[in-house]
Amino acid sequence: MKRGRILEGSQEWNVLHHLQSGAELTPFFALQQYGILRLAARIADLREAGHAIDTRMERRGRKAFAAYSLHRSIDKSDGRMQDADRA
Repeated sequence: MKRGRILEGSQEWNVLHHLQSGAELTPFFALQQYGILRLAARIADLREAGHAIDTRMERRGRKAFAAYSLHRSIDKSDGRMQDADRA
């Protein structure tokens, strides 16, 4: 997926919409909520389209998995948080 329009209702749209709500997204939640089996591939597509997405690795027992969130930056003019790809 190159830079371009993300179609409403697509897997990429669901992931981006979820991240823009301020929530993290994990592979398990993406599978349960959106039926997305390859979340890392959808994240890579969104990054290629220019979205700044952070990855945080979590560990539960012996299992490790990624938790994704939209990168946020602080607007120096007013000190409020905003999405990095909207800055």
